[in-house]
Amino acid sequence: MKKLRPLSLPYWKNVAFGTMVSLITGVGMLFSSLFFTEVVFPDYFDTIKEVGIEIYEDDGATQDEIDEYVAYYESEGLGIANAVSGAIGSTVTGLVMSLVIALFFRQKKGEE
Repeated sequence: MKKLRPLSLPYWKNVAFGTMVSLITGVGMLFSSLFFTEVVFPDYFDTIKEVGIEIYEDDGATQDEIDEYVAYYESEGLGIANAVSGAIGSTVTGLVMSLVIALFFRQKKGEE
């Protein structure tokens, strides 16, 4: 009797499959992140900035360090930049994980 193995494909097909899944997931994360930070909680980055300033002040940071922190959180396109970096990070992580996981699920020579 033939043993069934899930995703018993050649190595690079498994890698491509896993990478495509992570790419689709990354796009979903991008849109959900934008929706969260722009629609559901539009003051998200302002709240993070205020809490960060308090933490910097409590830790005894210099005014220049605080100003640099504030400048980052007041920059244009912060929500989009964070969403895109999350999508890219998800896709790269998926690629790396696919390279490793495909080693365990690859098709053996002689299998169909």
